[in-house]
Amino acid sequence: MTFISKNPYNHSINLILNEDSEEVVQLKISNAQTVSNEWKFSDLSTRSEILKKLSNILIDRKKELAELITKEIGQPIKQSINEIEKCALTAQYYAANTEKFLKDEYVQTDALESYISYEPLGIILGIVSWNFPFWMAFRFIIPTISAGNCVLLKHSSNVPMCALAIEDIMTEVGYPKYVFQMLYVKSNHLDNIIADSRINGVSFAGGVYGGSQVAALAGRNIKKTVLELGGSDAFIVLPDADINITSSALIENRFRNAGQACNSPKRVFVHASILEEFLNSLSNKISSLKIGDPLDYETELGPVANEDVLNKLVQQVNDSLQKGAKLVYGGKIYQGGSLFYEPT
Repeated sequence: MTFISKNPYNHSINLILNEDSEEVVQLKISNAQTVSNEWKFSDLSTRSEILKKLSNILIDRKKELAELITKEIGQPIKQSINEIEKCALTAQYYAANTEKFLKDEYVQTDALESYISYEPLGIILGIVSWNFPFWMAFRFIIPTISAGNCVLLKHSSNVPMCALAIEDIMTEVGYPKYVFQMLYVKSNHLDNIIADSRINGVSFAGGVYGGSQVAALAGRNIKKTVLELGGSDAFIVLPDADINITSSALIENRFRNAGQACNSPKRVFVHASILEEFLNSLSNKISSLKIGDPLDYETELGPVANEDVLNKLVQQVNDSLQKGAKLVYGGKIYQGGSLFYEPT
């Protein structure tokens, strides 16, 4: 089996990568287990110094890394650069605070001495989504490794270029060998990995269906689990709102990464007294969004990541219209044969 990375803007093939064999997967788990006992006793100052180096490398290489994101999922390059900068800031934050976060907390009880101690679990499996390929990975990697755990990361199959780059960076910054390893496997091969007694916890970021499957497997095998399953955030506009500022904020947040953001506003509630004015402001600004090559620094809206996303979007809009929704602006594929959908 292979992973194929396709550029959603021009349909070119970025990379074809072979899947890890079962033997390779088992070796990676064994290697993580071998180094786990050493890493969990590593000095906290050492962990912080590595994080500082990680932050510096991300900043130094942000343009190069951002281009990988844009070529794999179509996110406009300015937004991709912001994503890398966010990862660097996170590394800085944990470099400055890891020791404080992991410090024993003494509490008053009727015992002679009582305290809360934060100890690593061991090997943590991370399963992360593609929509922010560096951020979704590093938001999990940085605190998990900083707490003294080893990480095995299974990234989405459509972003192997970003996955390889993350793996190279983690080696470059100086983490001991096998503290971090990338698993190149398909989702349907995760059952045995989650069930493996050497895996001590699972972190998942993705859709509800995938999360329910991971939770069931982890629960059956008594594994600690963290699930991040997106959202359906509401954007509420009250009568005293500044229409210009509010409509701009909605567009910036809803159309970021072609709408493929778990924390963007999915539902908009507008007070009836300002509805018409708000819709007019919204439509005028949507019509001026610059659509085009996501590597162009002026582009504000790029293509969606793949055909599956586009087809689902078309289905959702058509279904809404059939159920009585009113189309105010957009509502169709932007160019024939492309993965662009009109801002709608």
